[in-house]
Amino acid sequence: MKLSVVIPTRNRPDSLHRLLETLARQTCLPDEVIVVDSSDVAAEPGELGRRHPGLNLLHVASEPSVCAQRNLGVRQARGAYVFLCDDDMEVPPDYVSLLVAHLDAHPDVAAVSGIVVDRGPGGDDRTEFPVSSLGDLCFRFLFQLPIWGGVDGIETGAPGKLPYAFLKRYYARRANGLSAAGWPVITSFSAPFFRTRIWSLGASIIRRDALGPSPYDEGLDEFGIGDNYDVSLKLAGRRPIAVLTQARVYHHKAAENRLASSQASFRRTLALHYFLVKHPSFSRWNRLLFAWSIVGRLLEAWRARDPGRALAARRILRLVVTGRNPYVVAHRSGVRAAAPVLEP
Repeated sequence: MKLSVVIPTRNRPDSLHRLLETLARQTCLPDEVIVVDSSDVAAEPGELGRRHPGLNLLHVASEPSVCAQRNLGVRQARGAYVFLCDDDMEVPPDYVSLLVAHLDAHPDVAAVSGIVVDRGPGGDDRTEFPVSSLGDLCFRFLFQLPIWGGVDGIETGAPGKLPYAFLKRYYARRANGLSAAGWPVITSFSAPFFRTRIWSLGASIIRRDALGPSPYDEGLDEFGIGDNYDVSLKLAGRRPIAVLTQARVYHHKAAENRLASSQASFRRTLALHYFLVKHPSFSRWNRLLFAWSIVGRLLEAWRARDPGRALAARRILRLVVTGRNPYVVAHRSGVRAAAPVLEP
């Protein structure tokens, strides 16, 4: 089965070369590697091929837009499988072979990924963030907020046993899907793999026929924040993405061409609301619950005495309820969104 790798890159030559070196060491070599480059200073023709002679490389110039770059690479890809990989990943030698073998063995899976381990500033090896208390679980249920970790094992007294049993059953039905407000609810991380509705696709292999010609929404801003959510929703099936717990890929979070985490979180939340408006599977009720979930976010920030998060939540809530979310406005006008900025 032919495998194409698609790598969008911009102003990160060192990160890109590290990734290409790790791809050249794979036990299952890709048939082609398509680098879609929007760097300010373009690489010289043939430079990547000379530095990485073990790879069948195609270097394509593009405008600076992550979504447009990924779409261009997907359209160029000739493989039945497409490895979509961010340029600041480091791929262990058996990573590709593990993912390809899983796709071969499970024809009902549209995409497969490993566990992404952050190696950038402040990164750690944690993959789960379990809910710590029954009170926290009740709060997340009330506001339909995201969960990224197990809900079992919470200690509770006799008065809490009945509500806890109800919530465990509720989240078992929602497991690895979405809350009613559209947030990811990932509560099962079982080995050797689990399936999910939503996952980061920055180091995933996807069946080419599941992607279509332009899977990424080019109406997003040039950083493409939130694009993985949109592509996940387009994949057929209730839980179309498999995640292999033994396959790990390292994300270095290159500082070049990277938004501050507060700005990225602000845009990601507005992008989620945009997709709730855009996708026909979501109703007005889902969008109302999303606004309600932002009230929960605001209360969380106040409780944590975090004025920055509180400011972001207030501004998101105002943009959503007034119909001025820049992504939604741009979509209705048929243009690319001007990047929303969280002012200090």
